[in-house]
Amino acid sequence: VALQAALDHVQKFKIPVHMTFIESDGDRVKHLDGVLARYRQQVAASQNVELNERVRQGKCETQLNEIIDKLEEAGQGTWPCLCFLDQFGYSRVPMQLLGRILSHRWWEVFALIEWNRLNQTITDKDKWPAIARAFGGERWKPALNLSGSERQAFLVNTYRQAMKDAGAKYTWHFSMRDANNKLIYWLFFGSGGIDGLYNMKKAMKRPDPSGTYSFSDFHEGQGQRSLFAYSQDMLAEDLAHEFSGQTLRVSEVRHHVLTRTPGVNYTAARTSQEETARLFVDSPPPDRRRGSFVKYQADDPPLNVRFV
Repeated sequence: VALQAALDHVQKFKIPVHMTFIESDGDRVKHLDGVLARYRQQVAASQNVELNERVRQGKCETQLNEIIDKLEEAGQGTWPCLCFLDQFGYSRVPMQLLGRILSHRWWEVFALIEWNRLNQTITDKDKWPAIARAFGGERWKPALNLSGSERQAFLVNTYRQAMKDAGAKYTWHFSMRDANNKLIYWLFFGSGGIDGLYNMKKAMKRPDPSGTYSFSDFHEGQGQRSLFAYSQDMLAEDLAHEFSGQTLRVSEVRHHVLTRTPGVNYTAARTSQEETARLFVDSPPPDRRRGSFVKYQADDPPLNVRFV
């Protein structure tokens, strides 16, 4: 899917995306090599993609550490990199590996945790060392005394905090549900940059909300709130409630929207607040247009807003 998306992209990339596939099972390696072979001619003619000659066979942890070693030795550790870690469970990607990935400024990670397998085995003491590796310690254990949505919420928040402790400055998660709206697995995103979080949340907002691919936010254990149903009016109300009587920079409001709410874009919400006199701009520059905020989101120049 990723390879096809890059090949079919309407833009011609200035720098090609280099793709490396890793798989431990020999039969799957053979099958994946066969699948990729069908794209080789198209890859050769494209400036968007570079593709490893063969799928790397071996454990992801071992192979990825070897790749990182070589990139660092070659001085390429500052190149942008996205690691998509689909582990078919929960135990094959240790938090230590995520920490190594996230220690690089421009590296980002997707880590998939399968809820069904984790929930089914969480009371098996023989599985506890593997769970501890995944979560980077014993912080997951209070989940043993929880069930249902409370266990889900606790594990989500715990894993995200573990990612932050490992080096992720920004995290988010996406919940994949089946046709009956039952949780199947989580996809956790970690990044060192606020723009990475913005772009990922923006991309995840695009899928058809009527499909089985959905997003859920278990923010502070308050239950689920769908990103797709989260309107600008709802965001405006949340901001007014959160910051009533306070003065903040535009960049601080943006940070709050991206890290603490299901929202992505916030301009329409603040424009409506300004138009309805629920938000005032302090000492606006002479050239600022009413309702304009994007220009000031990086504090260049800074702009203060006061919530009524």
